[in-house]
Amino acid sequence: MLAEWLSDLTGAARFLTRLPLKREDTAAGEELARTTRAFPLVGAGIGLAGGVVYGAADWLGLPSVIAAFLALGAMILLTGGLHEDGLADVADGFGSGADAQEKLDIMRDSRIGAFGVIATVTPNFMYMASDRFNLQEIGAHAMPIRELLDKDRIAAGPLSKRQDHQYRASEQSSEQKRSL
Repeated sequence: MLAEWLSDLTGAARFLTRLPLKREDTAAGEELARTTRAFPLVGAGIGLAGGVVYGAADWLGLPSVIAAFLALGAMILLTGGLHEDGLADVADGFGSGADAQEKLDIMRDSRIGAFGVIATVTPNFMYMASDRFNLQEIGAHAMPIRELLDKDRIAAGPLSKRQDHQYRASEQSSEQKRSL
């Protein structure tokens, strides 16, 4: 049982990352179907790698936007941009306004179009900029937006908890001042 899990974990890591892992002698489709149960573990490892990079950059005293950029870059390098490539393909296909077959052809094309660039660049800039929000000035209504954009919440739990504590402390302070 443990050997099967390790095999599935290796297969999932082989598919989801660019780590040079030895391939087993199984059919690609069969292996991928079997290894999907290990995808969340590999995802957690990728997030952990991004969190370590973010934590190291924070420890070195780099601004949080630079730390976020480095963490995001590390995760993109580790995965080979798998998610970003898929998002770009979908955006190009659906942004084309073509019929269903043409959309599929556009999505299979290895070139990236304007919609693909916009779809991949915009969320990443929003993510990095979310660290620049001054939540005390914006107010509590901004917290759900930040939660959606805050990838290091998943990648670096304790670091994000520190940010939450600082946010909540500032909110409590603001409420106390308003009540006086």
